[in-house]
Amino acid sequence: MKGTIRPTARESKCPKCLKSFKHIIKIGYVCPDCKTVPQKFVIDIPWKGDRPRICSDKQGQPLDTYRRADDLLTHIQIEIASHTFDPSRYVAAETGKYYSSSLLEEFLQDKLKSTAPSYRSGYKKQVERAKQYFGNSDVREIRKDDVFKYLEFLKKEKKSEDVPLKSKTILNNFANLKTFMTYLKTERQLISVLPDFPTKKEIEAKMDEITLNEESFHYSWFKPEDQIRILDAIKSNGDKDIIKFLMLHGCRPGEARALRVKDVNIESLSITIRSTYSKNTLRPRRKGKKSKPYVVAIHPEMIDFFTKRVQNHPEAFIFINPKTGGPYMIDAFQDIFVSVRSKLNIPKEVRLYDASRHSFVTQLRREGTSLSEISKLVGHSTEKITEDVYNHADDTEIENKRIVISKLSLKKPAEVVNLQDVKRKSSTDRQRYK
Repeated sequence: MKGTIRPTARESKCPKCLKSFKHIIKIGYVCPDCKTVPQKFVIDIPWKGDRPRICSDKQGQPLDTYRRADDLLTHIQIEIASHTFDPSRYVAAETGKYYSSSLLEEFLQDKLKSTAPSYRSGYKKQVERAKQYFGNSDVREIRKDDVFKYLEFLKKEKKSEDVPLKSKTILNNFANLKTFMTYLKTERQLISVLPDFPTKKEIEAKMDEITLNEESFHYSWFKPEDQIRILDAIKSNGDKDIIKFLMLHGCRPGEARALRVKDVNIESLSITIRSTYSKNTLRPRRKGKKSKPYVVAIHPEMIDFFTKRVQNHPEAFIFINPKTGGPYMIDAFQDIFVSVRSKLNIPKEVRLYDASRHSFVTQLRREGTSLSEISKLVGHSTEKITEDVYNHADDTEIENKRIVISKLSLKKPAEVVNLQDVKRKSSTDRQRYK
């Protein structure tokens, strides 16, 4: 049997009588007179011409009982037999370099440097969940089975006491683990091979019981007449200008807050959307890693407004908070719509995003504008993004499907009704009873 267990040098004698501990087979070390036992042990392993001294397990837990040391020695002997033994994984000074919790914290601090402020809170929560699950486990020991178990752990986690995590949140946390492992491989070079992560099909199978019982996010949108009511409920002209801009151009609120005079070309009546506010931090690039600057045309109803604004300094902000004389900070900006919701009894779950960007897209789709054209108008990098995000708005497609299936009928020839006649009759009836 390779390896010897003995007390550490400081624990080699009884603290009461100062006699050396006696080794009793299968029991361990004990003082025959005082019945005391050592509190710390070390394992000596002959290994490739060296004798590494192992005082803790891979998680850094000291060998404080003979039983713990004996169990670890048995495990080491199995690793030696299977040619997987690596003494550096048991040396406290070395194992600390591979603790999941400390590396996750390093990963977080590194990523926060390039993460938009609005995303930082969520990112921190993702890392905390991973630290909670993996603790001081060795990152070199993470396998596919551990990855699956982490997914199950996330499915049981709660956002608050009675609110479970949504499927999208679970998948985001799971994806963050893969980003972390890639970071360990490519940037820290602490692991040579990534663990086998589940395929998309395997993940979907694991998530079925959640997604099937989960209510989809409800998007709201407003018709132009409702948007006019919202604008009328805003007292300050300055506040009204930025909300009107959002409704007529479909930009993100952060992009509107970041607009400066230099972004406006009054000759071509166009605006280049290149920067954004993330909470209260002005960022030179728009939201999204692949996002590039894009150009929007100034709506005719706002040409006069922009013509006056471009007479200011190129670095001046287009939209100025009338209360502060500076750009809109996040709280003051959000208060505008909060006040409107209260006045018009709009449900709390309805956001300014719904009243502006979502309504912009939905209205254009209902007017027959193609997804390709809308994608350019809202600055998406691909048409697929527009389709995925705004599939709720595609009433036009539903209407087209209705026209197609109306060609089928189970009525007798004399009873077949023309769809357009039905619509005309319905419209006439509505006018009659108004």
